Amino acid sequence: MARQTQPPSAEPSSEASTTTIREVGGRLLLSDETVVVAPEPGAVVRDASIATKAESPILETPRSVTVVDRRTLDDLGALNLSQAHDYTVGLTPLDERGLAVARGFPIDFYDLRRDGLRTYAWSVREVAAVDRVQYLRGAASVLYGDGSPGALVNMVLKKPLPVGRREFSGTIGGAGLLRGTADVTGPIAASRRVRYRVIAAVEGLDNGFDNDERRISLLPTLAVDIGTTGSLTVDTEWYRQRGRAYRHLVPATPSAQRGDFSGYPWDLNVNAPEEGWVGSNLSPGVRYDVALGRSASLHAAGRYTRIDGDIEGQGLVGLSADGRTAQRIAYDEDSTWHEYQTDTFAVSTFTTGRLRHRLVTGLEAGLSTADRSIASGPATPLDVTMPSYPPQLAPPSRRSAYDIGRAGLYASDQVGVGGRVTLVPSIRWSRIAVDQRIADGQQASSADTVVSPGLGVVWLGRPWWSVYANASSGFEPPTPGQFDPDGRALAPARHALLEAGIKAEVGRRRLSVTAAGFHIRRTNVAEADGRGAFRQIGQAESRGVEVEALGALTSWLSVRSGYAWTATAITRDATGAEGNHLPNAPRHAAHAWITARLPWGQGRPLTVAGGVVAVSSRFTTRDNLIVAPAYRRLDASAWYRPGDSPVSVGVVAFNLANTRYVTSGAGATFVAAPLRRVSLQCTTTF
Repeated sequence: MARQTQPPSAEPSSEASTTTIREVGGRLLLSDETVVVAPEPGAVVRDASIATKAESPILETPRSVTVVDRRTLDDLGALNLSQAHDYTVGLTPLDERGLAVARGFPIDFYDLRRDGLRTYAWSVREVAAVDRVQYLRGAASVLYGDGSPGALVNMVLKKPLPVGRREFSGTIGGAGLLRGTADVTGPIAASRRVRYRVIAAVEGLDNGFDNDERRISLLPTLAVDIGTTGSLTVDTEWYRQRGRAYRHLVPATPSAQRGDFSGYPWDLNVNAPEEGWVGSNLSPGVRYDVALGRSASLHAAGRYTRIDGDIEGQGLVGLSADGRTAQRIAYDEDSTWHEYQTDTFAVSTFTTGRLRHRLVTGLEAGLSTADRSIASGPATPLDVTMPSYPPQLAPPSRRSAYDIGRAGLYASDQVGVGGRVTLVPSIRWSRIAVDQRIADGQQASSADTVVSPGLGVVWLGRPWWSVYANASSGFEPPTPGQFDPDGRALAPARHALLEAGIKAEVGRRRLSVTAAGFHIRRTNVAEADGRGAFRQIGQAESRGVEVEALGALTSWLSVRSGYAWTATAITRDATGAEGNHLPNAPRHAAHAWITARLPWGQGRPLTVAGGVVAVSSRFTTRDNLIVAPAYRRLDASAWYRPGDSPVSVGVVAFNLANTRYVTSGAGATFVAAPLRRVSLQCTTTF
């Protein structure tokens, strides 16, 4: 068997453990069984496919790309996707479910992909099954369809391995944290042509701050070799989660706007103890990847997702002038979502004269449906200093449903000109159809065609540095429930990106440094006209600079650091917000995470890491009346694995200084966790 170095972004492993891992379309594939050597800790991630759908050197990609690998997630003791956001330049988390702001614009559930495919999940994403997280900043519509102008986030899942491997971990921590995970993989027969992987996680947060949440997830996967060049993979995700209302909510009073939260009962829950929410998810998927000779390959994937949600409780409206009476609203929702998504594309390499091509052509199609029954009305006010929860009358309900159908044809060509220049022209044709139905008889349908072009160029000055520029466009689907004055569904919003930057690998190519400048304009934004209808006259812009440094400083010291400066403005608005800043978009955001793998006895069994996240103040609403104060948060972890022992023990401290801060909000503010995850984790691998 050949001996080959494992890609730095693949999951950590010991020597002689797995197989060559390559990436196509945001998925990990196994090929050419081999001996794998674990990478140097903190090694530079040099290749990714999120920007091109064909694994390409990041130095030669005309986009801003960041990868958070499994080793970093483990060092962070990550329990959710937002912890990866914290240590990625340009990303500011909004809550623990993975929602964020990037380059001034929100990232919603549809911008959080799994293995490159659109899925929907309105609760916390389970990270135990994630091999790495990829970030593509800026418009991504050319290859991925409608989405945020800020960024696209792709969670690359772990894949079945051809050798046996078992990992079990248990975590116990402050604020009632209990968590257990299991990861079992290997071949089913001696030929290793059929492989399996089963990942499970269970978690409980038994305290008022986290709303007594419970989560359980199960993710089985089966991979089968088809012939000598093909692979079929079938996987399923199932989870069930429950909790007590929406978490981390406090009223936004004048004192809070000045950053003073001293008068708040931080564990206050505005929801009655007997009420809460339950959500479940079932998401089976299938992938087929096959090589077509030496210079082409075909990749087809599909996924179905069903989510059932049931919410009963009260929401926070605001705080009265007395500073202690919270005004509430009763809310009851029963919803079912269905998501169907397919993506089929081919990758081919060829030459025309002196030009080298790597062409990606594909067809993407999907359907999103929702059926919702929502009831809301006034609820009894709550004394936040001495809360009591009287019974509530059920408010009247209103039923609604919508279907969003999508289809897209796309092509992107990486054209090599000489030995140093790469041109990347791209184009996408999209059709998006919306059908909305409301119980009172209102119904509206629309169908729009959108063409999204893009053009990138990279000049490779030396093998270790490059300069790039990119111009691309994208679109976002209309928000269900919004209609124009004639009762018709709205058209998609549009956005355009201009970006340029420089990338380099310094310090014997162990440290990757990227600097990028960008300008984004979003148009055709829906604005309420005060009579219940919407006009698509809004416009917003953001511009900024991002600097990121990732990799190894020495053989035992590595770093993840970044700084983003972002200026945003609402440039056209019918409600008086013109000239204001976009909500939840900080002007300054910085982070640094430093990991030291220290010699202590045999080898380097001791790992010590620490980080800081700093975010400047930002407005939480379009009217710029409520301010979320600036904050700095400290995190730390330490891990010890004696000798060749299969057992490692770690201590993780999230928010080490017990900083009280808010992440986002409007009228009421979502607050971040205090020092609640000083946790002890034990992991066994064999």
